Order: sequence, then C-alpha cells, then structure tokens
Amino acid sequence: MKAVQFVLCTTLVVLATGREVDLQVPATGEYEDDNKPIPVVDVSAVIGMDAELPCDISPPDPADSVYLALWYRELAGKPLYSFDIRGRPSETANHWSADPPFGFGRRGTFRVGTKPAALVISNISLLDQGVFRCRVDYRNSPTRNMKINLTIVEEPHAPQILKDDLTDVRGAFAGPFNQGEELRLLCQVHGGRPPPSVYWYIEDEIIDDTFNRIQGRDIVNNRLRYTKLSRDMNEKKISCVAQNNDITPPKTRTVAIKMNLRPERIEIIEKKDYLVAGRPVQLVCEVHGSEPPATVYWYVRDRRVDSSLIKN
Repeated sequence: MKAVQFVLCTTLVVLATGREVDLQVPATGEYEDDNKPIPVVDVSAVIGMDAELPCDISPPDPADSVYLALWYRELAGKPLYSFDIRGRPSETANHWSADPPFGFGRRGTFRVGTKPAALVISNISLLDQGVFRCRVDYRNSPTRNMKINLTIVEEPHAPQILKDDLTDVRGAFAGPFNQGEELRLLCQVHGGRPPPSVYWYIEDEIIDDTFNRIQGRDIVNNRLRYTKLSRDMNEKKISCVAQNNDITPPKTRTVAIKMNLRPERIEIIEKKDYLVAGRPVQLVCEVHGSEPPATVYWYVRDRRVDSSLIKN
C-alpha cells in the first residue's frame, strides 16, 4: 500500500497595492530542504543605523524565475516580510511588512536592485538582534533557504583622558610635564556592546594596546606609562582610541603634551674686554631652548644683581 504524504500549510493574507493576496506559507519547521544544512551569514549593524540582511534570490537555472521570497525570524511560524512576484515584473511586485512588534513595519524594505538582494531595516535597535531566515521559491527550481545572524552593535562613549587617575584632562593640552618625567595617563571608556578595544597613539603610531575591562562595570581602561619624556615630546599629539566595530569610525580623544623644558644653552653676548668705573654698561644674556621662557638672574660674584636693573 502506498503511503500518502500530507503537507500542512497556513494562509497569510497580505495587503498590498489595495488588494488581498493569498499566500500559501509553509508551517513552522516545514520547508523543502529541511534535512540540508542552511548557510549562515553573520551581519553586524550599529544602533540607529541601517542593517542589510542579504538574500540571494537569483535562480540556479538562468531560465527560471523567482516566485516568492519570505523572511522569518528563526523559530517563528509565520513570515514577517514577503516579496510576491507571481505573474508580474519585479518592479511591480507586492511587498508586505508585518507591523511591530512582530515585524518591522515601515522600517523594513526588500531591495532587489542589487546582488545579492537584501532586506534593509532602518533605525536599528537592540530588539532587532537575532537569527533570520530568507526563503526563496522559484517557478521550477527547488526552494532556497538562507540564515542571517544579525548582531547589533552599541558604540562606546567618547574616551576620557585622566591624569593621575583622577584629574580629567579637559582642554587641548595635557600637562605640563617636566623633561625626563614619566608620563602617566589613564584612558577610560564607558559603554559599548561588545566592549571596545582601547589603544594609545602618539601621532599615528600605536604605543600601548594593553587594556582591561573593570569587572562588573561597563568601563574599559588603558593605563599609559611612558618613561622619561624627552624634549621632542613637547606638543606631540597623543590620542586614546576606542573601537568595537568596523562600520563606524573609532571614538577618539586627542590632546597635545605640554612640557617644561630646561635651557639647552646660555651665553653672554656683547662682552666687554674691560669696564670703566662710573660708566653704565649693558650686558646681554641669551637663553636657548627653555619652555616656558626662562627667568634670568645676574650675579656679581655671589651677590645677585637688583632685579630693577634687569630687563627680560
């Protein structure tokens, strides 16, 4: 006796272009290649931006054509988006998007003008994260299924640069630091999903990539210890960079290092071979390389000259 196979179907009523379309939609878990592994594509999107879930609708046989494309959340028995091209060109296909909270409503659009086609979801939120399935039916070819794992990324806040772990460096400069001093700065980044990687740069060169997440708190720290500041570090730009995705530019905080520099050279110019008693004489002392400008004192033997006689 020959066994009879039954296929269970549910009916979805789609409102599009002012008329009802009756779609025969496979019930939960029942589709043509149920026993075949379904390829999974990983997609990331940033909160507030658009997400594009790719779905290859091109038929395996160039002579064939698309019949129907349906989008599901995994484990859901009914679709949340349909693209019905039966009996019409693609530009006049019926699009239907389920209303929130089950579907995306007007936030969802199936774009077919690119390869691959993609379900574009605007203004992404954390609630949109999950695994989706795209089912494509053709007139003659077997049904194709694809899975898309959508991960939602939350950007971190802008980095904070702290001096001595306490003082927030608010302006354009950090310091002043003394020449030869050890530079100690803390970069602290709040938020971010996944937690960001946090790096220190001097100009365009990375100098520290050791960061750690504070247990139980949504904070990532990177402590910089740069030993023995040399003169050439004065006014160099130092940046803390935080990044947790490849979609948006990293969050960056940049300051310039301000230093106190010792004089490099001191010389007395316009020296006189001899002095005449009772006559005024002008002596000039030049100081090179100091930052900020040095204050100059004159001494005659061990006695300091009255400051009223000195013009800096």
